[in-house]
Amino acid sequence: MTDQIPIPDSSGGSPGPDSGGGVIPSSLGMPRGGSPQENRSNREPSSRRTPTEPSSTAMVGSLYAVVPLPTCPHLECVRSEPPGSGSVDASEPCAICGHPLENWLCLTCYKVFCSRYANRHMLSHYEDEAHPVCLSYADLSAWCYPCESYVHNEVLIPVKQAAHRSKFGNTGGYSVSSSQTRS
Repeated sequence: MTDQIPIPDSSGGSPGPDSGGGVIPSSLGMPRGGSPQENRSNREPSSRRTPTEPSSTAMVGSLYAVVPLPTCPHLECVRSEPPGSGSVDASEPCAICGHPLENWLCLTCYKVFCSRYANRHMLSHYEDEAHPVCLSYADLSAWCYPCESYVHNEVLIPVKQAAHRSKFGNTGGYSVSSSQTRS
């Protein structure tokens, strides 16, 4: 089986929920001298972050890997469980347009919105409500809009497990290292 690496988003020049959380086979690699963002045909204005900063793309051999932040100040906005029923449905469509794929779960209000490759409703939700952290139903990664970064921290484990259970029928064995605890 071919290893896969995430495709960072190009929304605002950064990886993130508006990418849809896609993956490419790692055997394809990226051309030397450019990050995955720079090599995308729909490139938007560049990010304030450079490829050598934490949680951006890192060169691993001839491949680029996205390195999530171990913590961020916006994790305090993450609710540990959804309101009401307490369940997460990874097949839930966008709350605004009904788009069925490439959706993201807001980790503050637990509403589901679509990525930039659909109708950009998660980005609009962040801009309107200032709910900073969301979870991709495509690859179960978490994105912080203000930090412009993927984040992996112990506070995200319960919702990642719930989404994994909804999507695959098990919790996926998510864990974090001791350095990835909420600060």
